[in-house]
Amino acid sequence: LWLVFIALMAYGVLNIVAAIFVDQAMKKADGSKKIAKAAQEQRVRDLEELVLTILSHVGDPVGELGEEDFESLLRNPKVKAMFAAAGIESRRVLPLFQVLDSDGSGHLSVNEFTESCFHFQAEAKEIDILVLRHEVAKLTDMLKDIKAAIVRP
Repeated sequence: LWLVFIALMAYGVLNIVAAIFVDQAMKKADGSKKIAKAAQEQRVRDLEELVLTILSHVGDPVGELGEEDFESLLRNPKVKAMFAAAGIESRRVLPLFQVLDSDGSGHLSVNEFTESCFHFQAEAKEIDILVLRHEVAKLTDMLKDIKAAIVRP
């Protein structure tokens, strides 16, 4: 009977210790969520500031960004820092501009650019995938042109 009592008490103590560990882990996880949410909110604010800077450079919200204008913006250290703060690597911005310019006109509407920045602010991997998809689409078009040229003897 004494052994049963000791076994039950040991089981109870182990449950209490496990509950303490679980409670502390839950508190840390809750703190991590708050930190992540605050970081996301800061990235959104940084991106909004970047958009306002681009709008001031373009002049009006319905205007278009040319690739030359965009490159001149990227030479500005403040703009580079804004892209970095918004979670967008500056070395990935120019390829992103080229991808978004799907018609090849060399111009991109400010609205289109800002929507894309909000979409791709989190991970550079997503931007890389978008660049690859764009390149594959261009190669597919080139292959179709080659096929059409071969078929037309």
